[in-house]
Amino acid sequence: MTLNFRAVILGTVFDIGGSFIAFNIVSGFYLAMMHAGGASKEDLEALIGNPSDAFELMAILMGVGIAFDGLAGYLTAKMAGFLEYWHVLAMWGLLTVLQLALSSGVGEGDAVSLPSYVVVVGYVGGLIAAFTGAYLFKKSKRRSP
Repeated sequence: MTLNFRAVILGTVFDIGGSFIAFNIVSGFYLAMMHAGGASKEDLEALIGNPSDAFELMAILMGVGIAFDGLAGYLTAKMAGFLEYWHVLAMWGLLTVLQLALSSGVGEGDAVSLPSYVVVVGYVGGLIAAFTGAYLFKKSKRRSP
């Protein structure tokens, strides 16, 4: 059997697109809350320039990203209908290649350096979440007649 590449590509696009939109919304709310709390314009500009300075924001963004990885794993498994874990593995491989390609194309002056724990937790947590999403789909598929 061959893999359903539409499911793999759809899961990858859903993960990247959904994470990007959610990151912007969450960051906007976080900055609005900081502004309402009396943060200065310089503090807000510094946070926009390097969001990894705020641990709370990075933790929230990692959680949102990992949640979208889980949803993408569920969606990929549901679209595939067979060999769900292999489809999720292919989706995760494509996602990793795209993320590495997008992050390496940034110029040195524009790059935001992320702490290594963010990268490790993001990749490991996202991989676990994606396979958990596929597991939840397979589990629900077994129960339904």
